[in-house]
Amino acid sequence: MNNEDFTIRDFVPADFDRCVELVDKVWEFHQHFAPPQLAEFLKRLYTGGSLSESNVNKVVEEKGKVVGFLFGKIAGLKTHKNEFSGIGGQFRILGKLLLMKGVSFKRKKHYLNIINTHELNRKAVESREGSEVNLFVVDPRTQGKGYGKRLLFEF
Repeated sequence: MNNEDFTIRDFVPADFDRCVELVDKVWEFHQHFAPPQLAEFLKRLYTGGSLSESNVNKVVEEKGKVVGFLFGKIAGLKTHKNEFSGIGGQFRILGKLLLMKGVSFKRKKHYLNIINTHELNRKAVESREGSEVNLFVVDPRTQGKGYGKRLLFEF
């Protein structure tokens, strides 16, 4: 594919919703979580949480549409800030989940425990001196075109 057919560029906040769509396309949150507002919340949390822990964020565009992205971290660089960052982000997550209608308190507590366990496990193994890829997605319809390799190279 020619360079003019696709571009690798820095992530901008306007790309976030498209990144969430790609996460859902690959992991099918809408197939695994009900009601729909829970699936929407969890895929936004998964995507946004990965973004908030990242400082090297790239997207690949094909014909002006984001078809893949990589959120990663290189030690020593400042991480991206968003609605899921810091203590304020933790309170927003808690508030959104607790106020969600159509989900029992028992299930809400279950998801909060999963989120907490994930954070504890991540912090236990996270190296502050190294680099890591936090979230890496390429639209299945565009896989095989070398976009993933290019994203990794840019990282």
